Amino acid sequence: MQCSDTLAIVNAILINQHDQELSLALKNVLEKRKVYQETSAKQVQREAFNQQKDEKIAQKTPKDDLMQIVALKTIDDFIDPIVSSQNKLPIHENHVFTALIVVVTSFKSNLPPIPKSARIAAEELYEYLTDPMLGGLKKADCKLLINPSVVEFNIELDSFKNFSSNASSFTLILISHGVRVLNGPHIGSFILFPESRLSSIDELSLTAVSERKDMLEIPSKFKFLCFDICQDQDIAPNIHDVPIKGRIHAEFATRLLGLLREFDTQEKLAQGISKSSEPLPIIILEACKARLQIALLDSNDKNAQSLFIRSLLDAFRGGAASQGTKDYGKNWSEDDSKLPYLYVRDIIQYVISRVQFDAYQYIQKKEEQRTAITTGLEISQDQTPQLTCDVKDIEFPLSMAPRLVYKLFHQLISALGPPTVVPKAPKVLHTPTPSSITVSWDQVLPREELLPSSPIVGYKVEIKGIGKACEKWQLVGTKLVHTYDQVVREKILPPSTITAVALIPDAGYHFRLRARNVGGWGPYSPPSEPIWTKSGSTSLSSLGAKAVYESGALDIVCEALRKFPEDVELQLAGVQVVGQLVIHYDIRTCFSSIQVGATKFLLENITKKFPPTLYMNLHTTTLSVHHLLLHPARRQLKKNEAAMRIQARRTLQELAVQLYQQVYDAASGTVYYYNIRTGEASWTAPAALT
Repeated sequence: MQCSDTLAIVNAILINQHDQELSLALKNVLEKRKVYQETSAKQVQREAFNQQKDEKIAQKTPKDDLMQIVALKTIDDFIDPIVSSQNKLPIHENHVFTALIVVVTSFKSNLPPIPKSARIAAEELYEYLTDPMLGGLKKADCKLLINPSVVEFNIELDSFKNFSSNASSFTLILISHGVRVLNGPHIGSFILFPESRLSSIDELSLTAVSERKDMLEIPSKFKFLCFDICQDQDIAPNIHDVPIKGRIHAEFATRLLGLLREFDTQEKLAQGISKSSEPLPIIILEACKARLQIALLDSNDKNAQSLFIRSLLDAFRGGAASQGTKDYGKNWSEDDSKLPYLYVRDIIQYVISRVQFDAYQYIQKKEEQRTAITTGLEISQDQTPQLTCDVKDIEFPLSMAPRLVYKLFHQLISALGPPTVVPKAPKVLHTPTPSSITVSWDQVLPREELLPSSPIVGYKVEIKGIGKACEKWQLVGTKLVHTYDQVVREKILPPSTITAVALIPDAGYHFRLRARNVGGWGPYSPPSEPIWTKSGSTSLSSLGAKAVYESGALDIVCEALRKFPEDVELQLAGVQVVGQLVIHYDIRTCFSSIQVGATKFLLENITKKFPPTLYMNLHTTTLSVHHLLLHPARRQLKKNEAAMRIQARRTLQELAVQLYQQVYDAASGTVYYYNIRTGEASWTAPAALT
């Protein structure tokens, strides 16, 4: 309904309406509507103006700045909960972890080389796995092959057949180029080695590794096979007569798993074992989608190279270790259920999410700062590692989780001489308050020349009062723990200070420190020297009372009480001042005998002159001050002194229990107490036992 709010229409309505109240109400409604329409029109104009302004700013803003306006993804956006598994395989006490790392970076058939970053990452992974305090693999059980021949590869692969298949797990990491044969007896995918030749299928079958025969006799029951063999698109000769094409088959992993399944069935039948429908504990992880993506980035950017192998390195170094989570209050919740092992599902989860996130970050860079990831004629903006297995929730361990390396932990603390084996105790940072103490400790920074290492990801500090009465250590605040990625990738160091609050005034406390890496907590440091909170007796009331006494105010107050005996308010104020002085034990002991006698005489006169029936407040206050003057309050024990008394009482009670033996009297049916030293007997319990 449209309406024209004009004065003529309003007047017409007023003439036609005889009810004055209705006319007035209608007029008010029309006036309010007019104001609303004007306000709405101004709001529409304002929004249109702001929109035009934003469009002009957007036209002037560079595209790189506009990219920042869009919410960027985080690592959590790439985590797939389907990959995760909480299943834990029972570990045999003699379980053996084995691994074979193969990197081929140079080729003789004019094939493009693979960047050195792949070799560097593989060497670091090998050093890490073979460290007894980190990966825990023996060097005889873990081999690294750099640019090997096909014969060397097969020999090393055969050397792993000596391990028991049911009590060992095998990890294969292979980085190279790959091709596929489209037809003929050698149909399938081939992994290239330095001497591989692509001039004919026969030469290729002799100088490369085939998925159909060379990859089948992989040892161990539990297998984790990682392939990074999608390095280039056009490495095969462009000859129509030769059915060799660049890149491996799109279904390479699926076909390899099927061949492994057939080979396992044939072996069981040869051993007289019936065919079983049990799925194979084999997991195949490819660096990316075969024939659709390029696995390695050829760039000078360290983070953009070897995304797959570097993510594997970080996973074994601790990124895939089960540590814990933080709640909304940022309190650390332990989750060491899978330690001391690293499980294959956790490693896969970390690698897939990290590779995709790194590729996403890489593609966000400026065009001139990155090298395009070429796939045919398009640019791939992601990396998608492919997981292939029979059962998605299958789980088995691959290595030990890294343990704390104390020589790295203390390298910066004691630069000279052999490092200690335990961390140094915390030290006080700020002057303590009556209820809080702030302590600090040396931050641990592993030195580059000491790699491989497992970085320190967190600390926890515990506190305990001094004396035997305080027996239990308690956590200060929360555990100061970061994730592996925060420490290693984002360079966020764990906190090195913490404040203990809600403490007792004038009490001593010990602190101790404990460090953690992804493999768990290390031992505690020795307790620190006692650190004392500020004394609670040094309060303003005590200081004020002492200042009043030293200024001679007591004599002035007593003189005023004598001079104005009829002034009730002055008498009450004077008595209260005297009470504030005598209530403090350390000030009351400073009174001279003359001051005590004179003050006592004044207070007694006041109680007689002002009866409680008429002057209740003054009379009762005077009586209380008089009692404190004649019977000074005992010094109030401090909390630490009370704890020492409790400790002494406990010790005496323990001695009394040993001294007084309880003997049952069969005649009376009661128990009496016998002193084993003096021979004294009593039917009542000694005071020391109560």
